[in-house]
Amino acid sequence: MNGPMPIIARRLVCMFGVILMCSPRPCLAGGGDLIFADGFESGDVSFWSGVVGEIPPCPPDGLSRYPHDQLVSAITPCVADRMQSIVATTPVPTDNVFLKTGASGSATTNFMQCFSDGSAVNLDGRDELQTAIDYFNQGNAGGSTPFERDSLAVGIGRSATWATTGSPSPLEQEVTVIGPRMALVDFGTNDMQLAATYGAALDPFYESMHQLLDQLEGGGIMPIITGLNPRADSASAAFWVPTFDVVTRGIAEQRQSPYLSLFRSMVDLPDMGLLSDGIHGNTYQQPGGGSEPCVFIPSALQFNFNLRNLRTLELLDVVRRVGLEGQPATANPETWSGSGDQVDPYVVDRLPFTHTANTVFSPNESVDGYPECNGNDMSGPEFWYRLDLAESLALRIAVLDREGVDVDIFLISGSPGSTGCIAASDGVLDTTLAAGTYHVAVDTYVAAGVPQGGSYLLAVLECEDGDTDCLD
Repeated sequence: MNGPMPIIARRLVCMFGVILMCSPRPCLAGGGDLIFADGFESGDVSFWSGVVGEIPPCPPDGLSRYPHDQLVSAITPCVADRMQSIVATTPVPTDNVFLKTGASGSATTNFMQCFSDGSAVNLDGRDELQTAIDYFNQGNAGGSTPFERDSLAVGIGRSATWATTGSPSPLEQEVTVIGPRMALVDFGTNDMQLAATYGAALDPFYESMHQLLDQLEGGGIMPIITGLNPRADSASAAFWVPTFDVVTRGIAEQRQSPYLSLFRSMVDLPDMGLLSDGIHGNTYQQPGGGSEPCVFIPSALQFNFNLRNLRTLELLDVVRRVGLEGQPATANPETWSGSGDQVDPYVVDRLPFTHTANTVFSPNESVDGYPECNGNDMSGPEFWYRLDLAESLALRIAVLDREGVDVDIFLISGSPGSTGCIAASDGVLDTTLAAGTYHVAVDTYVAAGVPQGGSYLLAVLECEDGDTDCLD
């Protein structure tokens, strides 16, 4: 299979535990196979089994790549190391209790609550998951099991910012009451609406998510991050859902936290797994009966909450086994190509592409500015990326940083350097590019002689067909 596929052309289906794809059209020169979680086989219920041979250790930088064609991120040695280091920070949390924080998708009784009632669960042969169900049903989350707990950190219409706002914040209140060891984190849909444009909403979402995750990890709580659902309520919002999914996965990649992509899991289900309102998930129902969100027979896995509950339970199980019991990781870590300088730039080898780095530690300070784009003082350190396009492509390139950091992106036609700049942004850059070689610099802005360097997330993805934001 040659080259990554554009999102619209790529069909990534999770049916009855089987991943199917149709043919791609190439968009990057050089191509490269699409990658799924190591150990996944058609019909297998586990994303973390079946790897043959010795698994190499985590790279020195502590980061393993999260390919965007994985429905669920793989549990590599880097992820295992990160989870175990979080647990080691404090012995206080209760190991068999997890917290829920999110919006309406976490507030509904269709999400996870049915696991507290054994008669409502049909694992359809996945008997190994019963251990996890029993384990968490023994947990005391403020007088109930964590499955059925009505979390103080969940609210309909709420955002990641809400969860950490106030003294004490909703998140702090819930942590105090139940003392969890894990957290199911699910924000994004409402966060999209919190700025004048969807693009402008990305940066505050990024900051709020990191603040939330900082608090969880600092308290010895291992996060499991869930991305947002597809949307059918608004065409303009639907165009931006893949971007928010890429960024949310990128945040998980930065922190080496387990990630579940609801967008990629649901987009090819009937009606994209959505109710008639086009925004909330649907649930399997027997004819004439009520909702049965913990039934995992093949026909039920064509519905949003059934598939989500199964994947979430699998993640809770693997986090329990690897993060708490110290079982080894079962997936090979994958890294990026290149070193980030002008001679050997990082290679954007597939779309979507995400990468994180910290300009404070970059040895590259050869460019002081990009006069063809703006007159800003960019004399701080930078990192370089190479993008080879085999055909014309509409792209969205975004750089996201936290408070106190100011790094910008500069798009260079041809060789890397201070000349040839064709576009720049301190956030989101939408453009249509002809076939050819381009370079992207993520460079540090200097204010009053002080470099504003720090950690960032770079995301590059193909625009959705019909997304007018990406048209020249």
